[in-house]
Amino acid sequence: MQIKLSLLLIVVAAGLLFVTLTVQTEHPPLPDLGPVGSFSLIDQDGRPVRRADLLGSVWVANFIFTRCAGPCPVMTSTLQMVKEKLPSGVRFVSFTVDPDHDNAALLHEYAGRYEADLKSWSFLTGDKQTVLDLAAGLKLSAAGSSPGDFVHSSRFVVVDRTGIVRGMPRVVDADLTVDEEELKAFIDLVHRTHVEN
Repeated sequence: MQIKLSLLLIVVAAGLLFVTLTVQTEHPPLPDLGPVGSFSLIDQDGRPVRRADLLGSVWVANFIFTRCAGPCPVMTSTLQMVKEKLPSGVRFVSFTVDPDHDNAALLHEYAGRYEADLKSWSFLTGDKQTVLDLAAGLKLSAAGSSPGDFVHSSRFVVVDRTGIVRGMPRVVDADLTVDEEELKAFIDLVHRTHVEN
């Protein structure tokens, strides 16, 4: 009887170990890439938006500027395209790296070009140093003094409800095409962040 009970306990322990390893393999923990820094900017309608205003929502950020002829239109179009594939309540936040030019009115016009839903998508401008510091804090570049020499990341930043960055997928390649595998991974990351955090 003692031997049967011992064998049963070994089988149960092995089964639990197998299930634990399987779950960890299928869904490793979401990365913790640190918090988004504090910021206070204004949106396309002139309303103030702070980091604190986004707490409680999963959000996706990117860096763009309205005169961009490179990755910005592709990034903005991609976000517009995938919004229907993401959970309800996910927000988008696009920071301009050209705030000296991109005032609220220009950002509103830019948002209109892409039919952005301004209930869930904010286009932010304001103090240039704030934007640069925010990008630097995320370890993303955002520099330059004129449209010809702006350097900014083409990564999307996935942020959880507590303001922690959970991933920074590069969906748009250097040749301005969308990497379908990365796009799928990005959508999955947003779903996981929405469910798990």
